[in-house]
Amino acid sequence: MLRTNADKLVKISVIGEVASPVYRNVYNVSAEGVP
Repeated sequence: MLRTNADKLVKISVIGEVASPVYRNVYNVSAEGVP
């Protein structure tokens, strides 16, 4: 069970690290609405 949980945590952490910069770039818009 510990191995399975560890694998899931690693996958979640990797997905979070990969998705965060993508969303930051997409939503990186100024107050005037200019990307």
